Amino acid sequence: MPTGKSTRSEAESPGGTWAIRLPSTSLDIDDQTQDALGHLRLVSAVEVLIEADVIWLRGSELDEQTSNLLRSLPEAERYLVLSGDQLARWGETIPRANLPVGTWQPITNWLAVSLPTAAFAPRVDASIPFKLVRSSVPAEANLLRTTWTAWRDYATTAAQIRLNQLSFAASESEALVRGVPVPAIPGQRFVESAGVAIPAGWKSDPELDAKSIRSVLKVAEGTITLFCEDGSFESIPDQAFVRATRSAVRMTDHASHENSNAEP
Repeated sequence: MPTGKSTRSEAESPGGTWAIRLPSTSLDIDDQTQDALGHLRLVSAVEVLIEADVIWLRGSELDEQTSNLLRSLPEAERYLVLSGDQLARWGETIPRANLPVGTWQPITNWLAVSLPTAAFAPRVDASIPFKLVRSSVPAEANLLRTTWTAWRDYATTAAQIRLNQLSFAASESEALVRGVPVPAIPGQRFVESAGVAIPAGWKSDPELDAKSIRSVLKVAEGTITLFCEDGSFESIPDQAFVRATRSAVRMTDHASHENSNAEP
């Protein structure tokens, strides 16, 4: 006899596999969308695929909390993932589309851009057989070190076309912005090549190429070695950088506030 209460959500499916399709413009204007995506960062195994002006998300867990988060995305088209990666709308069983094929990335890589403060701490290695000296050869900067506030204020007001060529990583107080042209905001500019970033207007003495410098420092692959004028340096993982969008900056700012407000 019906009780009026279902034990299964209309969004549930065997295995709980789901997908949503979002217009990318919704990320820049909708605070509700921003908040829901921020919470989805905490859901296990959520992945993102970027397609022109569309953003896809998919996940393998669909408990009540996740279902409510997906429902709170006002412009999202919500699907269940059936066999063969076919998609059916919530509450339906007939496939209407297929899950797109491409490079999916964890949502934490896409939205969360946060390094511990220690990762930005420079160190000096007295055994390095070179130093930095002034250079008279001009070179265009492609990496900017600035305050988090300066980058946040720029990125959340700049047109997306200006952000399209940029990526960024951040600590609680600083940001590294990578790309050309770097934003016209206060900060220190660097020329980065093959994973070695030297302050603009400086060079190594003796002059070494990036490969030789990396070999001398014995730095791991997949990192950027960032030099200061005094010869100190730090290594930033490539994976800490994500595509510059207003939504990514807002999510990082939100995460930073959460961390600073957390009890020790």
